[in-house]
Parts: sequence; C-alpha cells; structure tokens
Amino acid sequence: MGKGGEPADPVSAGTLYADAAYAPFLADDFDATEFASNALAGSHTTAQAQTHSLQDRIQRLQISLREEVLHRRPEVLQQAAQLRDTEAAMQGITLAVDTMQSALQRAKSLIMEPYEQLQLKTQQLRNLHGTVELLRQLIQRLKLVAKLRQQIDAKCGGYTDLAKAAKLLADTETISIEGNLAGIDIVDADTEFLQTTWQAVQGQAQAALQRGIETLSQAEVGSALQVYFNLGLLTQAVSELLEQHSRQFAATVKDILDPKKLSAGAGAPASSSEGPRAAHGSATNKWQEHMWQKLSLLMEKLRLSIVSIWHVQRVLAKKRDPLTHVLFIDECLDEDSPLPSEQIWASLTGLLREGLAMAAAPVKGGFVREALTSHYPRLAALLEETFRRILQDTNVKGVAAAVTPEQQAELLGAATPFQNAYLGASLTRMSDAVTAAFPGTSRTLTSSAELQKCIARMHDEVRVVADSPRLSALIAKTVGKGLQLMAEKAEYMTFAGKFCCNSLRSLWSGAEARLLSDKGISCPSRHQGL
Repeated sequence: MGKGGEPADPVSAGTLYADAAYAPFLADDFDATEFASNALAGSHTTAQAQTHSLQDRIQRLQISLREEVLHRRPEVLQQAAQLRDTEAAMQGITLAVDTMQSALQRAKSLIMEPYEQLQLKTQQLRNLHGTVELLRQLIQRLKLVAKLRQQIDAKCGGYTDLAKAAKLLADTETISIEGNLAGIDIVDADTEFLQTTWQAVQGQAQAALQRGIETLSQAEVGSALQVYFNLGLLTQAVSELLEQHSRQFAATVKDILDPKKLSAGAGAPASSSEGPRAAHGSATNKWQEHMWQKLSLLMEKLRLSIVSIWHVQRVLAKKRDPLTHVLFIDECLDEDSPLPSEQIWASLTGLLREGLAMAAAPVKGGFVREALTSHYPRLAALLEETFRRILQDTNVKGVAAAVTPEQQAELLGAATPFQNAYLGASLTRMSDAVTAAFPGTSRTLTSSAELQKCIARMHDEVRVVADSPRLSALIAKTVGKGLQLMAEKAEYMTFAGKFCCNSLRSLWSGAEARLLSDKGISCPSRHQGL
C-alpha cells in the first residue's frame, strides 16, 4: 500500500513484471545455486549487500502481489463462490450417481435370473424347433420314398408313371440336401435304392427319347423330356444329345473318307495310301461304288441327325411343365443361345467340311480325292438332294424348318476344294480340245470334224451337269473361257482365207445354241457375253 494506507496503482504490478532484475527468476531452467554463484562472482559488492538487494526485491514483489490481490478482490470472491457452488453440485451429482448405481445393481440382481432362464428356454425352443423341422423333413422324405416304391411295377420291373417317379426322386434329393439328413440310419438305408432308381429312371428316359426320335413321336419325346425336366437334367440331356450326334457323325466321316479303311471295306489292299488306284475294270468300279454307298449313308446320317434334333426342338418349343408352366426351350436355352437345330447344323457341316478338306489333301486324300474330283457332279447332286430332303422333312406348318434355302450354300461349301478342282479339270479338257483343233503351228485349215469334236467336248461338259442349275451356271462360265480361247486361236488362222472364216462361222452358229441350251439350260446373259 502507498502513503496514507491507500492501495498502490495496479499498473505497478506490470512495471514490476517488466523489471529486468526479476527476469532470471522467470526462466524455466532457473537454478538458485547457479544464480547465487553468478551474482557473487559478477558483482563488486559484498554478499551481505547482495542479500539486502534480494530482500528488497522480495519485499517489493510481496507488496505488488498484495496490491494485485486487493485490486482483484471482487473477482477472487466471485470465483471462490462459484467454486463452492460447484463443489455442492458435485456432491449432489455424486450422490445421484451412487443412488443410480445402487438401483442398477438391484435391477441387475432382479433381471439376471429371469434373463438366464429366458436364454435357456430360447435355446431349448431353438433345439426343439430344429428337431421338429428335421423330423418333418425326415417324415416327408420317408413318404416320398414310400410313394416311389409304389411306382415300381412288380410285373415288368418298370415304373407305372416315369415322370412322377422322376419328380419323387428329385424331391427326395432336394430334401436330403436342404435338411442335411446325412448320417441318419433310416436315411442311409434308402441310399442304395435311390441311386439304383435314379439310374433306372434316367436310362428309361434316355431309351424313350431315342424311340421318340426314331419314330418322330412328339408324345414320346415330350414324355421323355418331362422326365429329364423333373430330374433337373433337361439342359444336360439336350447338350448330351447334340454332342452324341456330333461325335457319331465325326467318327463316320473319319471312317468313310479314310482311303485305307475305305479300300479295306471294299476288299482292296490297304497297305498303300494309293489304295486301288492301280486297279482296273470291275475292281475299280467296286471300290468306287462302295465309296458312293458310304457317302450316301453319310448324307443320310446327316439328314437323320438334323431332323432328329429339329424334332426335339419342336417338342421343346411346345412343351410346358404342368406345375410351373415353364416352357422347356426357355429352361434349357439362354436368350442369346442358338437353337439346337442351328447348333447341330453348324457342328455337322463343320465336321463335313473338315473331313472333305482332309480328303482333298494331295497326300492324305489318295484315290478318294481323285474319285470325288472327277465325279464332283455326283457329289454335288448328293449334297443338294440331302439338303432338299432336310428342308422337305422339316417343312411343317406352324413350325420353323431346320434350315433355310439360303443355307444350301453352306452345305455345298463343304465340297469347295473338289468343285474348284473339277472346274479346273473341265477347263483343262476344253483347252486341250481347242488346242487340238487349232494347233497354231500348222498352215492347214481346221477341218469341220475337228471343230465338231471341239464343240462336242464342250457340249459334253455341259451335259454332265445339266441336272443342276447351279453347276450348269458354273460350267457355263468355264465354257465361256473355252470359247474365248477358241476365238483367240481362230484369230491366228485368219490368213487361211475366207473359207476358214465361213466354215468357223457356220459351225459356231449351230454349236453355240446347242451347247448352252441343252436340256432346257438357258443363259441369255452369258450368250450375250460370249
């Protein structure tokens, strides 16, 4: 306090704080011993004087603190009152917490025992429910097995209703899997019976499907497909049927177009890939006829396979499950999947294309290559007739045919190597005839007989393929090339005089019309070009 007992100016506390003499005492690492040593060593005064100086500073600090407390007395009293109120509130909260804890302890002691009883009863109920459900499934399975045994015909060993037996088998299998009934003695006792019955039902369904396909019976095929649907094997059955036909056709193609096997079947030696190439007379005709018989059987097998799959597809498109009303074809095919008839057509034509390509190979083809090349019109006629019969057999009102007329080119395309070879050989034969009629080195005029012979050669080439408009058009192009060659050869003989030109013109006028219009073949556009 100042003079007269009045409190000092509160600013003096800030002035005291700014005093450099008090700065060392504010440092965090203040050391009293070090401070005393430095004060004595760095001062010219005595230790007693230093002590009085420190005491004076302490007294000034105490005075400043007293003045600060007196200056802030209302705030200190207010903070003290708030602290007292806070302590009272905390005591009330502590008491309330203690009371709540006591209440929770009492509630816990009252609830825990019923809760444990509830847990126990819940577990018992859960086990009881599981046992009841297991017994329900077990009883249902036993009833299904009993019904399945009733379906067995004691007289013939078959089943009175094959589709119903298949449905009972599938339901029994589903219950066994979903209920996890494995390990129960009464269930294990029926396992062998169910496995045997499953195989028997599946075997009878396969036999019924095969009979229905052979007789083209929609009812029998539908019944067999219903059995497969009830067994859950409809998609698998259709896929296996496609694979079976493709596999059998591939084996047949390999056997028929293999020169060694073909010659062995015809009674010819099979030690050489040439086969009976060197044979003469009746021996040659024998193996050729044997080959064509085999090819006819191959084409018949192609037709039967496609018609069979088409017949199954027709039933799939009509048949619905009587319980779920699901259309069978929707069950075994996705939206983007091709139809079974499209799949079997692509598969068999691909196999035929591969087999004929192998037969057309210069080394592996052997005599088969030569025979199919020289008699390509017969091969083409066989392919065209096979396609015509497929289209005819599957052309049923209200049902899409197995093939479309545009797909004939795909089947004929399988024999493209032999077609190209035949057209090339035909052009060679006509070129040789033209060259013989117009040698080019002789100054002697070509006789009418030579010209007639040349034209007759071309006429024969057209006559051989007269039954096929497609081949006739191809041969007409080849004949056009031969006639073009004849015209070029004739130009070299213009020096022979007017007689040669008149003779050639008179022969040409009758031969051209007779050549390209033989047996009803008319090609006006090609006439103009020639």
